[in-house]
Amino acid sequence: MNLSDYSSHDAVGLMSLLRRGDVSALEVHDAAMAAIDAVDPQINAVVTRAETDAADALARLDRDAPFAGLPLLMKDGGVMAGQRLVMGAKFARDLLCPADAELTRRLKRSGVVILGSTNAPEFGNSCTTENLLDGPARNPWNLAHSTGGSSGGAAAAVA
Repeated sequence: MNLSDYSSHDAVGLMSLLRRGDVSALEVHDAAMAAIDAVDPQINAVVTRAETDAADALARLDRDAPFAGLPLLMKDGGVMAGQRLVMGAKFARDLLCPADAELTRRLKRSGVVILGSTNAPEFGNSCTTENLLDGPARNPWNLAHSTGGSSGGAAAAVA
């Protein structure tokens, strides 16, 4: 799956391809990571990559799970074991989550492959996604404009 193929599908379309066996979960994962690599340097949407977790998820993927192989980015603030949970706060930059939150456990059981986390304002408490730790998330349609908040990184990643 190339970047153009990946970008032309939404989650429903990707799941159709995965269920039919037209693409593998690894191919979708690799295309999603290529998309992040291609655009994130300009928009600063993704602030943490969970590459080891994603590789582990792909290795033990339950092909019968409802969202088996679907890539997902979580907002910074989603609690994932071993990943940072800083919510844009500079003082918390070295804090790691000791365990998955219930939402994260359920997402993983559903078969999604968590690729990382997206930029958010400090403590999710602003109408723009600009923080001192990771910097601002940029609107991919106009880099001079804000993505808004508090899910500005997620919005930029989807756009």
